[in-house]
Order: sequence, then C-alpha cells, then structure tokens
Amino acid sequence: MPAELPYPPRRDDRTVKALRRLLTRLGGMPASPWVGRRVFAPLDGALHESSLAPSRLSSMPLSFLTTTGRRTGTLRSVPLWHVPLDGAEGVAVIASNFGGPSHPGWAHNLDAHPVATLEHDGSVRSVRARLATADEFAHYWPRFVDLWPHYQRYRDHTDRSLRIYLLEASP
Repeated sequence: MPAELPYPPRRDDRTVKALRRLLTRLGGMPASPWVGRRVFAPLDGALHESSLAPSRLSSMPLSFLTTTGRRTGTLRSVPLWHVPLDGAEGVAVIASNFGGPSHPGWAHNLDAHPVATLEHDGSVRSVRARLATADEFAHYWPRFVDLWPHYQRYRDHTDRSLRIYLLEASP
C-alpha cells in the first residue's frame, strides 16, 4: 500500500482511504489499462466540472491540462495526476496512457504546441511544456511510482518509453 498522502485530502479521511484502496485494487487488474482509456478518461472529460468525475473522487493531486490539438487546433482538456516541480513553479506530468502501445494524444499536442493551460486548485495559468531530460526523468520517476505504484506496471508492460513533461509557469 502506498505511503501516507503528502497533500490534503479532498474528502473525509474514511472516504479517501476507501477510494484509494479501491483505485489501487482496480489499477492492479489486468483490464485496468483498457478501463482507464475507455471508461475513466471519457467520463472525466464529460464530467470535468463535476465532483462526480472519477479523477476527482480520489485525493490524488489533480490538474486539468488544456492543450491545442496538433492537427485540428481544437482545445483539449485532460485530467492528469502530477507531482510538483523542484525549485520552479509548475508540475511534472507523466504520459503513461495506462501503459498502452502509444503516447496519449495530449503528449503529441504538447510536442507540437508546448504552450498550454493548467488548472489546479481553482487557479488557471499558462504553462510551457518540455520533455524531461534523462536526469530529470530519473529524479521524478520514483515520485510518480510513490504516487501511483501501477506506473511501474505500465512501464513494464509497454514497448515504448514513458515520457515525463515538465510544465513550467510562463508569463
């Protein structure tokens, strides 16, 4: 079981602990990558503003990243768990795509258009994304595994390299 949460829970402690246990169990199931991509991600998109969105039911550190579509130019928002950056204003996010064979669409969007919008705890700010260097990846990877142990499983079950993006506040 993961260590105690380093951030304040959004719901009462019993509910948070129960949801965390449920998410951890579900995340360890063989079908979890499929369920994450086909069920939780679309529900999060549809219920973005609602407290019923699956990503809002846990106490994980959640941000909504809005990118510009690389082909369409359409704004796209996705919920992402994150870890804070060291020594800079911003967060690190991981493009795991639940361990799927390809990078998530938002990662391709950031590669094409690195300026994005990040919504976190009610504040919205402009960020500039960049791919983590090998040293930065090595630094942030254990923090992501501490946050969600199944990231290691995702990494082990895909042929691609997972990406970590650093989203730094931009003026």
